[in-house]
Amino acid sequence: MNKIIFMALGGAQEVGASCYFLKLGDFNCLLDCGCGRRGKFYFAPYFDALLQTPFIENFRQISHVFISHAHLDHAAALPEFFALNDRATVYMTDMTWRITQIQLGARLSVREQEKISRVSFMQKIPLKNLSVSFHQAGHIPGAMMTLFNFGGRNILYTGDYSTFPTQLVRSE
Repeated sequence: MNKIIFMALGGAQEVGASCYFLKLGDFNCLLDCGCGRRGKFYFAPYFDALLQTPFIENFRQISHVFISHAHLDHAAALPEFFALNDRATVYMTDMTWRITQIQLGARLSVREQEKISRVSFMQKIPLKNLSVSFHQAGHIPGAMMTLFNFGGRNILYTGDYSTFPTQLVRSE
């Protein structure tokens, strides 16, 4: 089955809580997992919206999370997601992990930290019926774009990206 489903759980209408559900056949993942802020209040993506769809029956059906970069609006809701699903593997670059680790501090348990897989640019991960590769996004150090090849189609998730070099990120 080559069906593709994409659903915004946050971040679609405003900056903050960037989180998207992507279903590629039987493969379920999240693209980013951030928090948003309205005044003094922080909010996570609306994870429960998924349970109101026919796409998944429980959160443990989400097997992978891909974090594009370390800004809080893309990574800060990982503890909330891990409370729903302690089995998913989270992918991010080493630089993104180092920054996220500082920002989230003790909010991630040792067991949750062990679920984080650090990836490199141009690395490919073959999964059942698809492959995933990671590419430099240029937004901040460690920012990555995630490219899915599924059923002969390419799907590129950029998070935030920049085509212009900055003092922090040089184009190579």
